Amino acid sequence: MADGIFPSVISKDRDDNVIGNPLFFQMSGGVEIIEVNADGSINIGSIIPGVGASDLGKAEDAAHATGDTGVQLLAVRNDTLASLVDTDGDYASLQVDADGALYVTGTFSTTSAEVIIDDAAFTPEVSSVAMVGFFVDEVSTDLLDEGDGGAARIDALRRQLVVLVDSTTDANRITIDNNGEIAVNLPSNTELNPVFVQVVTTGLSGGEIHDFDQGVAIASDTTDNHDYTVVNTTFLLKSVILSGSGNIKAEIQSGPIASLVTHAVVFLTGKEGDTQQVFFDPAIEVPVASTGTVRVIRTNRQGSATDVYTTIIGNDV
Repeated sequence: MADGIFPSVISKDRDDNVIGNPLFFQMSGGVEIIEVNADGSINIGSIIPGVGASDLGKAEDAAHATGDTGVQLLAVRNDTLASLVDTDGDYASLQVDADGALYVTGTFSTTSAEVIIDDAAFTPEVSSVAMVGFFVDEVSTDLLDEGDGGAARIDALRRQLVVLVDSTTDANRITIDNNGEIAVNLPSNTELNPVFVQVVTTGLSGGEIHDFDQGVAIASDTTDNHDYTVVNTTFLLKSVILSGSGNIKAEIQSGPIASLVTHAVVFLTGKEGDTQQVFFDPAIEVPVASTGTVRVIRTNRQGSATDVYTTIIGNDV
């Protein structure tokens, strides 16, 4: 050798190359020992695997760095998910579907503020974690029993499905029914518990009517009619004013001209200048159909001819 050192020749007949007398090799980065087993195979158990950026090995809890070398993780495509091993505890491959998506199983627990969907009771127990709601695009139920956890459902137009439920025991409570729909429990609408409806006659479309008529020198014991014929769809009769200079009777009617119905009768005394006004609250509806009419029949009960005045008040809408 150039350095003047000549190695001893080891022949196949000499037993110098043993575990206690290994061959030494100078390698970059330090001295490594390669041991040969009794059967002639190389013992690699003492070789330390590399954990650098270009090595396949990586140290536990080491930080990732760009450009690190590693082993490609392979997964098995399995269009119908099934076990690929025989016994619990065996090593197994990850499985993906036809699109390459990894099969995963969602495990839900009521103790971690999560909800088991379908066939399991909804019992949240952790109040410090906000639960996130979601919607299901379907119209038929997936739930089997009352009390199952369920998703709020929407229709094809992404509108939330809401059902109003009549309940006499849980009034004003919002629940989820066994179709997975949000249910609002309201008191029953019955004869003894009616829904209040107020009829307001102010601000109506159509004109305010004050139809005045004078009967001049009506003979004793004779009648004179004051008629108002409905113009629009319906006339709302609110009031009638009657004035005269003697004893007068007024009968107020409404309806189709062929079948008028009496609503009120008013009498004036014999003193001059007497006036009476009748109010209808709510207003009387007189439809235009079949010549809808409001009629005031004025009868002179005075011993002599007298004048009479009436005003029909309402809204023609």
